[in-house]
Amino acid sequence: MALLKDDLEALRRVPFFSAVDSRRLRLLAFTAPRFSYDEGDYLFREGDDGDSAFVIMEGEVDISLPIDGKEVHIARLGKYDMVGETSLLTNQIRTATVTAATHVEVLQIKKGQFCDLVRNSPDMGLCIMQNLAEKLSTTAHEFAALKSKEVSA
Repeated sequence: MALLKDDLEALRRVPFFSAVDSRRLRLLAFTAPRFSYDEGDYLFREGDDGDSAFVIMEGEVDISLPIDGKEVHIARLGKYDMVGETSLLTNQIRTATVTAATHVEVLQIKKGQFCDLVRNSPDMGLCIMQNLAEKLSTTAHEFAALKSKEVSA
């Protein structure tokens, strides 16, 4: 029971789920499987099919992109961050590689579960749009910084 309570608390902290009522969030926490990854394990790789996102419960992950044939580190995420959320909204392949930087515990949110939440929580759409816009802006700034380092090197 403590694990379910921890999972529910974690989901409440994820901006994507801030508009979801407690009953639906509890159901998501109950049905979302939990996985463990050791340091160096891949949660997913760029080019993989995407059908789920992961909420980080413990540990940290590194996000990298292939640029000019090299894996370039672009971000490190940790507890209560979500990775892979683009795959919940599109039918696109994974656009980045996510690797466990430490031992990691995650909750997996499947696309079907997520779509059910959106259908039953109309306010969630606005939260998703805001969250994705912020993430896109941050990613664009990080990418620009990487490119400027590349130019100056």
